[in-house]
This record gives sequence, C-alpha cells and structure tokens, in this order.
Amino acid sequence: MLDFYLECARALKVCSEHSSWWGIPNALRVYTPEVVATLRASLGKAVQMDSEESPEVLGRIYDVIECCRRAEKRLEIKAEYPKVVANAINGQPGMEFRPQDHREIPNLPGASVPSGNCAFTIFFVGTVKKKEGPHCLITWGNPYGVSEASIIETSDDRLDWATGWGKDAITADKTFSAHFGRPVLICIQKTPGPIHETTRIWINGKLQALTEESSTRVPSITSANLSLGGSFFNTHMVVGEVLLYTQKLSDASTDRIGAYLTRKFRLSTAYADKDPVTTPEEVDGLCSWFQVDGQGA
Repeated sequence: MLDFYLECARALKVCSEHSSWWGIPNALRVYTPEVVATLRASLGKAVQMDSEESPEVLGRIYDVIECCRRAEKRLEIKAEYPKVVANAINGQPGMEFRPQDHREIPNLPGASVPSGNCAFTIFFVGTVKKKEGPHCLITWGNPYGVSEASIIETSDDRLDWATGWGKDAITADKTFSAHFGRPVLICIQKTPGPIHETTRIWINGKLQALTEESSTRVPSITSANLSLGGSFFNTHMVVGEVLLYTQKLSDASTDRIGAYLTRKFRLSTAYADKDPVTTPEEVDGLCSWFQVDGQGA
C-alpha cells in the first residue's frame, strides 16, 4: 500500500501547487494528462490487490479513485475553454469564458495600450451572465494596485469603470440589470484628469450619468496587455468583439464605430441610424482588437 501512495506522490510532485505527502489528487486542481495517466495506472495496480486489503484501506483507495476522476474531468473541461461558440451573438460567433478562464489580447503591431493618466476609448460587445458582487469583463494594467488598472466591471446590477481599490467611475444602481443575459454594446471613454470628471460610459449608445460616489482620484494605469476574463473578480460571459483606442474619439468617430458594431452583431442601440465605418482601422489610434472568426480568435 505504501508503494501505491509513493508512486502517486511522485506523479503529483510535478505539480508545484500540490503539497500532499500521500499522493491524494486534489479535485480542485487541474493536472496534466501525463500525471493523470500515472495516477490511474497506480490506482489500477492497487485495485488488483484489493482482496488482500482491509475495508479501511479499500475505502481509501476508492476515495483516491473518485478524487482522480474529478481531477481528470476538470482537465477535460479546462481544455475546452475559453471556446468559440458559433452563432453566439445574433448570428455572429463569440468566445465563451467561464470564471477563471483568461485570454490575453496582444497589441496590434507597433502599438501599445494607454498608460498613466491617459486618454482612451474602448468598445465591448458580449453577453454577460448575472452574478452577485463585482466581476471584471476586461482589464489592463495592475488590478491589485491603487488606481493602476483600467477595468470594465459589473457590480451587482450596475456597470462601472474601475481602477483598483474602490477608485471607480460609478453609474447608478440597476443601470445594467436589464442587460444581463443578452447581447450588449458598452463604450467607455476617458481623458486625463480626475475619474469623476473625465469618464463617460455608454450602454447600447445611451450615456450613463455617474454618481457622486465616483472617485476624484487621478489614475496612473500601468502598461500591460488587454485581458479578458481571469481570476480577478471573474465572470461568465461570451465576448464578440473588443476595440481599444489610445485616444478619446470624437463623437462622430464614436458613433461610427458604434454603428459598425451595431450592424455587425444586429444590436438594438442608439447608433442604429449612424453611418458606420467599414473597418475599425479607419479610425486612428486602434491599439488592441479582439474578434472571433468561425475557427477561433
């Protein structure tokens, strides 16, 4: 029996997050196929000898089998996500993210994301599942610092732009409650200066008023690639397209990008009667672009 545990422990040792001496797989961890295969082989040997073991030892063996099965199942599920979903948003494909799923979006050639006390305009099209508490849709910068990040987040039933540690541009309660579970177009625009004075937030082309609780701090966003999902206040969502520009776009340019996304994803927005761009690259300042084709992003 000791040989069985030692062999399992040796297999699990390659997982730096696993610290058990006893070769017990952790059902909350995701192991590589090689580790899972070794575990199952060891379990098979132990089961062949089970007629010689006491009921207590047999119970322990079957506990490990069940734990290994769960870990293996999580490995299979993990390999599928984030995944492309055909016809996810009104006939267009999207990428589905579950909590903990993550995808970093590389910058376009020669471009970098806005940083410091900066200006930017960002567009997001997706479907967001309702969950309690704050949940991040898009992030860049350092979410663990004070005012060092740029985060689009839902906080219970409202939509906010957050920079870290409560330094947020806050919309009124229930501004997002009607948009959970259905395709939505979000646009957030920022110019240099205090958050409460320089941030504008639109949902489906409708400008949202900021509350008095919005922060007066001037952010200093660190430079890091745009990210979807992840472990920081994660959420469950399907993302169709994200566009990040390194400047505050004019109202005319904002409307044209909004019209492009509205027509592409067949949305009902205030941009519907505007003249769309043919491609987002027509507008200067595009630094990061996420879209999904039929095969992947």
